[in-house]
Amino acid sequence: MNIYLIRHSKPDVPEGTFYGQSDVDVTKAEFEQTVARIREKMDITEIKTIYTSPLKRCSLLAHALQPDHSTIYTDNRIMELDFGAWELQKWDNIDPKALGQWINDFVYAPTPGGESHMDLYKRVAGFWDETIQNSNGPMAVVTHGGVIKSIFSRILETPLNKSYSIKVHYGELISTQYFGENQYEIEFLTSPE
Repeated sequence: MNIYLIRHSKPDVPEGTFYGQSDVDVTKAEFEQTVARIREKMDITEIKTIYTSPLKRCSLLAHALQPDHSTIYTDNRIMELDFGAWELQKWDNIDPKALGQWINDFVYAPTPGGESHMDLYKRVAGFWDETIQNSNGPMAVVTHGGVIKSIFSRILETPLNKSYSIKVHYGELISTQYFGENQYEIEFLTSPE
């Protein structure tokens, strides 16, 4: 079974901003390029189900890709990391000591009022396991970079902190072939940046 993982296109936020679960818009020109690039690389007509994060930057893309016969489901478990008090704050405006402590233990340390990456991983793993078990055909998951890296950690059985060394670009399309019994083949189909 083929599962396409799709990261949203570039968000309309200043560089160096924490925007995790903030419902930011996308940059229009890059959004259109992302839709066109994905349609070139993926036969969207084969997709039976699309799962999307409820955040605008993902749901807009899911609906733009939807063929008439696909069903779109919104799932909060595949939202990006909740940065809590750091949402929409510039990295440079965060207390350096607090930021350093978080960076040194980002897997288990939550941001103030937010989540740790382990919190993100647990909800994503629950989504993934349920989706694989109940799937009836090719599907797409339109989501965020942190979510895709958590999925990689799950299916490749690697430590969560190691999955963050994998670069997932905005608008990236990844084919994940599932052969059963935790056997996968991953192929990056686009590299937009």
